[in-house]
Formats: sequence, C-alpha cells, structure tokens
Amino acid sequence: QTAKRQRETTKMESALRRFAKLVPTTRARMSNPASRPSSIMSSRISPTISLQNNFKSFFSTNLQKTEAPPSLPEKPWISKATRDFSEAKSTNLPISARKLNDIARPIRGLSCDEAIIQLKLSPKPKSSFVSRLIQNAKNNGIHNFNMDPDRLYVAEIQVGKGQQAKKLRYHGRGRMGIMTRYRSHLKVKVMEQPWQEGEIRIGRRGRRISVIKDLKRRHEEVTEKYADILEDFGIENED
Repeated sequence: QTAKRQRETTKMESALRRFAKLVPTTRARMSNPASRPSSIMSSRISPTISLQNNFKSFFSTNLQKTEAPPSLPEKPWISKATRDFSEAKSTNLPISARKLNDIARPIRGLSCDEAIIQLKLSPKPKSSFVSRLIQNAKNNGIHNFNMDPDRLYVAEIQVGKGQQAKKLRYHGRGRMGIMTRYRSHLKVKVMEQPWQEGEIRIGRRGRRISVIKDLKRRHEEVTEKYADILEDFGIENED
C-alpha cells in the first residue's frame, strides 16, 4: 500500500509540474524560499499541495474569464418622432355630417392599418373620404415628423357641419319646395402609441397585431392577383 501511494504521489507531482508551467509565478515562488508563504515553509504542508492550490486558482480564474456575459434584456422601442401627433383636414365634403359620423364612429381608436382595411370593406360609398384622409395623416406623420408607421393609431376624428346650399325642388301642380344640399368638414388626428410591455394591439381597441399583419399580407396578395379585374371595374389600389 505504501508503494502504491508513493506511485500515485509521484504521478500527481509530475502532472502538477506540467500544469505549473502555465503559471509563470509558480517556479519563481518554489525556487525562492524567501518568497514562499509560511504555509509552504512549514513542515506540515508539502510543495505538492501548494502546486495543487496554484493549479486550482489558475483554472478557476480562467474559467471566470471565459464565462459568457449575461444576456441583456431587449431594449424597449424608443420614439424618434419630432411631434406628438399628425393631422389632416378636408372641408366641404359632399355628404351630411350625420352620415359621415356614422362612417367615422367605428374607426375611432383603431390602428391606421386596421382602419384603412375596415373602410375598404365598408359597403358605404363615401367611406373613401375617411380612408384617404387617414392615409394622408399617416403619410404626414411618417415623412414630416419621423413617426413609426407600424405604431400609428387614429386618436381623433372630428366631424362638423359645412356649408349648406339651398335649391328649389319642383313638385306637381305648379308647386315647389326648398331642397338643402348638406356638406361637412372632416379632421383626423393620428398619434404614435408608446411602447408598453406585453402589448397585444395598437390603439385603444381593435384586433391583435399579428391579425393585422396577416390581413395586410392577404390584401396585398389579392390586389396583386386581381389587379386587372379591379382596374376594369374602376377600383384602384390606394396604398
């Protein structure tokens, strides 16, 4: 057993001496007895144990250096807009304020992309007035105020009465009445939604962000596929 222990200690010492070459201060400390610590100079602790300690300290420091840095959290979205809102106006539209407000009511609070999609699918022919004005306000915010096009929503839609023109309405038996032509004003304000953790939609209400992206993609595919048919019917792509 003693011979076996001696062979193991010699093997350990030879292996530790090989690894000690990686540490430049080990040989200097072992060669200079004055620079040795008191624990090595004592008879209780052998040089083999000091080599083991140097070996452990060397590899522990190197492992700490080679560890991957902790992953930093994703930076939140930062707005680069030079203005809080963008707006567009249209005056004296050939529609009454009551009818125009019926078109604009379900669009308030939606994202600009969803509002344009909903207005294109609306059966009311005058919905193009609102969709074009929302698109104008969106373009103003993108090109003039450096807003993010994916985070714009319809903050306000104001509908007001415009000029009224009165005309004669002819009846039978030589009678006549007064006919009123109503016009209205429209104002759209678009704002950029600030970043929120765990957000699922752009705007105060409406569909999720993933659904809106899917709808936009499908709309582009359909308009590209049936562009000739839409042109024959006089329907142009207003994107």
